[in-house]
Amino acid sequence: MILIVGASGKVGKGVARWALKEGHKVRCISRDPKSRLADLEQEGAEVVKGDLGNIKSLNEACQDVTHVVATAHSLLGRGRRSSAIVDDRGHRDLVDAAYECGVKHFIYVSAYGAEIDHPSKFYRFKYKIERYLTQSRVPYTIIRPTYFMETHVHEHIVKPILEKNKVKLYGKGKTIRNFVHSQDVTQLIAHVLTHPETVGKTINIGGPEENNMTTNDVVELVKNMTNTDPKVHHVSRMVLNVLPKILKPFHPGRSQYLCMALYYDTHDEPFDTKPLLTEYPLTLTKLEPWLKTKIKQ
Repeated sequence: MILIVGASGKVGKGVARWALKEGHKVRCISRDPKSRLADLEQEGAEVVKGDLGNIKSLNEACQDVTHVVATAHSLLGRGRRSSAIVDDRGHRDLVDAAYECGVKHFIYVSAYGAEIDHPSKFYRFKYKIERYLTQSRVPYTIIRPTYFMETHVHEHIVKPILEKNKVKLYGKGKTIRNFVHSQDVTQLIAHVLTHPETVGKTINIGGPEENNMTTNDVVELVKNMTNTDPKVHHVSRMVLNVLPKILKPFHPGRSQYLCMALYYDTHDEPFDTKPLLTEYPLTLTKLEPWLKTKIKQ
């Protein structure tokens, strides 16, 4: 039995569908399983009510489970759905539940660049869970993806340009980032689930080298593909320095997101695929052809 925590997201749903197709028993948890996981239930998954903020539900979800795939996060959550509860405490409780239930392999989706001193708490939480896993007695594999193109390209850039002919960029947009497709991360997790020699490894994954580009580069690509000239608004670094402090008491999730935005506007984060592709048989999605298909839809 494979338990997927975060099955309503693109990576989690992709893993669930792969596992069902391969004949595995799949259990998915959600706070509202009947609405958020109805499609997976129809496809054969067991869907149960569960919450990373509820220890009892995690213990119940881990019963009779051999593998856990944890893809859930709550970057912009607040209150009971805050990142501190979901991404930190909730995932520690999930690791503990996995240990108590004898789970044989725990696959954790972290983030490329997660460090103990990262300016964004979200990345610090990711690093903290990595360390918690490595110090636990649960066999683990840690997956560290770069920036998901569905979110950071399509949602943040393509949709605003197509719908409003304008786009908001945080900072100057001149630093290099790497964009990865969720299905590529799903590919890697599928490989990890079927290759026990990956236990104990931390694996970085990103898109191919041509996906190393600036946010301004992405905007230019979209402009050329859509034959538009959108208004581009750059939120200044001064605002990104000040606004998180103002927002923190009211919306810590938004505050840490802006801290993250300031970080990636002041640090280049290219990705070298050679170590990844040398070891794992993956086909990585190139950003430009993918963009063309999204814009045509």
